[in-house]
Amino acid sequence: MNTIQPMRRGESGHVPAGPMRLRCTLLGIAIFAFGLLIWSRLLLVTNYPKTAIADPPAAAGEQASHAAEAHEDPTLR
Repeated sequence: MNTIQPMRRGESGHVPAGPMRLRCTLLGIAIFAFGLLIWSRLLLVTNYPKTAIADPPAAAGEQASHAAEAHEDPTLR
């Protein structure tokens, strides 16, 4: 008959508790923080826009002519 044998350390895939687990957690946090710093630096260097722009700004003359057309044509209201 088969008897159940206890698993040896490392066979179960269990992360050891104690200092090793703390070291892995701190290393993961440090790598994540370093990645965020590199990402933010990349955004600053590439001049990534901070806001979305739907249309480029129109010249002052074009804005005045559109406003005049809107007042003249009642269908544009």
